Order: sequence, then structure tokens, then C-alpha cells
Amino acid sequence: AVVSTQSGHYGRGRMVPFAAVCSANCVNIPMMRQSELIDGIDVLDDNGEVVGQSKAAARSAITQVVLSRILMATPGMALTPVIMNALETKTKLFKGRAWLGAPVQVGIIGFILTFATPLACAVFEQNRY
Repeated sequence: AVVSTQSGHYGRGRMVPFAAVCSANCVNIPMMRQSELIDGIDVLDDNGEVVGQSKAAARSAITQVVLSRILMATPGMALTPVIMNALETKTKLFKGRAWLGAPVQVGIIGFILTFATPLACAVFEQNRY
């Protein structure tokens, strides 16, 4: 959907959902994992055995989750409005076919997420335990 602002800056208005997703991730993930912040998380040795609990490790893990979720959302939510704006202003693709906007956006986002999700997960070291 096209989001416009009073001043007519369509690009800025289209970034509002991205800012909302980033803000929601910054609030929702720590709230949902609040017990880990309070009690700590298990710290494992090289053999996968629990050696203790750590609140600092919980803070670090939750920070990494928030950052990876934002990284996951960034390409799809930041590039899609730019691409759509270019398609709408520089091509005749949508002229008389406004209904085509939603399927094109879904296709663009799907393509981007195919690569963004694994890359965002790979930013931080993963453990198999």
C-alpha cells in the first residue's frame, strides 16, 4: 500500500512500517524473554554440559536476537519501497493496473527474504547444543 505524508515525500512515508518493525523488535523480544534477563541463561562448556547461569550472557543473547531480527527486516522493508517507488515513477508497469502493486511487492519481499533471513542468522555464531 502506498503511504504518503503531508509533505508529499512518499519515500519517507514508506519507511514508517520499517521503523515500526524495528521498534517492535526492540521492545517485544526483551519483554518475551524477560525471565532470561532476570534468571540468566545456561552457560555451557565445550561438551555441551551446563556449568552455570549468566545474566550477562542473557543480555548478550537477547541483544543479538534483536539485532538479527532488525537485520532480517532491513533489506525487505528498506529496499522494497525504493524499488516500488522506482517502478511506479520510472515505468508504466502499474499504469491502469494498480492491482499489480501488491503481488509485485510480495514477490520482491519473498525474493529478498530468501537471502536476508539466512544471512541475518549467520551474522552471529550458532551453537548446536
